[in-house]
Amino acid sequence: MPCTPVPTSPAHNPGPAPRRRVRRSRLPPRAVLAPPRGAAHPYPGFPRAASQGGASGLILESQSQASPTRPARYPGGAMEPRVVADAVETGEEDVIMEALRTYNRENSQSFTFDDAQQEDRKRLAELLVAVLERGLPPSRRVTWLQSIRILTRDRSCLEPFTSRQSLQALASYAGIALEGSVPEPLDMDVVLESLKCLCNLVLSSPVAQVLAAEARLVVRLAERVGLYHKSSFPHEVQFFDLRLLFLLTALRTDARQQLFQELQGVRLLTAALELTLGMTPDGGPPELLPPQETERAMEILKVLFNITFDSIKREVDEEDAALYRHLGTILRHCMMVAAAGDRTEEFHGHTVNLLGNLPLKCLDVLLTLEPHEGSLEFLGANMDVIHVLLSFLEKRLHQVGRGTYRVGTSVALTFPSSCGPCFFTVPTGKWRSA
Repeated sequence: MPCTPVPTSPAHNPGPAPRRRVRRSRLPPRAVLAPPRGAAHPYPGFPRAASQGGASGLILESQSQASPTRPARYPGGAMEPRVVADAVETGEEDVIMEALRTYNRENSQSFTFDDAQQEDRKRLAELLVAVLERGLPPSRRVTWLQSIRILTRDRSCLEPFTSRQSLQALASYAGIALEGSVPEPLDMDVVLESLKCLCNLVLSSPVAQVLAAEARLVVRLAERVGLYHKSSFPHEVQFFDLRLLFLLTALRTDARQQLFQELQGVRLLTAALELTLGMTPDGGPPELLPPQETERAMEILKVLFNITFDSIKREVDEEDAALYRHLGTILRHCMMVAAAGDRTEEFHGHTVNLLGNLPLKCLDVLLTLEPHEGSLEFLGANMDVIHVLLSFLEKRLHQVGRGTYRVGTSVALTFPSSCGPCFFTVPTGKWRSA
């Protein structure tokens, strides 16, 4: 919000007031190269570190006093975190909920924060987490969790939320806690907000990453992914289930190994990918993948990349080879469909990344489609997928030349009999909180 100067009389006006410097948090640039195998976060472009603090703009504090029923506000109408904290301390539900709803509405798209209010935000965080750990009444849960989600975007306010009790409470409301249970049926709005809070914490806090691993959140997330074919979960809940699974497997080696080995993650996620793509036994996915299915499919591809990055052996037995060939067949379909909007290239990029992890001997499925009228053919083999891969490579090479991508392309797979190149790419851009 722009700064509103306090009016002064001409006799006492010394000139323009000096502007306070505000520090803005910056998410780090994407990785320049895919990290070495065994690294904590294998996915191309995953942030290596997180900076502290942040500022959203300088706003003068109001000089007015808060009334008993209406919290004080900034000039221009914005709600101060100090005033929200004062409202929470009153214990009056109407005052608390009005302040929190206003704060949530005004900060729903805030991802940087004023350093001058850092202590006020920390105080508000401590008050919110104290109630969270004791248990939230059903009528307060969504609003309360929305405020927590906003505060967990600020890396300077994470400490109050990174206790074992607070993470357990968030996991319980998200329906993914191994210990304890929520007595009433899950409210999907509460589940969604809790998942977003957990995503923010795991993304930015090493302590939260350790606690999430110890709480074995990967186990319950995998169980829920396995229920997608028989239970109806809203798109956003599925998406943030997968996003949290991606973050955990990107940041924790033990989570990757647990999902890959103990939970049979490749088989589980391959089935989820088939379901998301709408594939049928008699045919492939639709020619145009809808937006929501595109988002979920890309998250699945990213999780599969993480768990196969340093786990698949060059030599695999027949059972595993059959599984990876089946996955390769699905990835072949992914390369042949378009995503709604302008996300086809991004979707194909995640597909290509995963293709690079599969054993070479399992990639022959890319050439097993029967030639048909209009298809490209070479020595009796259908080359449509190879044509798409080469076109993708050519486009990325042009983008590298224009500086669109920090890293261009590196050949990630080739296999005998000219399968064609695949490659890893690291697009510029920023990872941000939920």
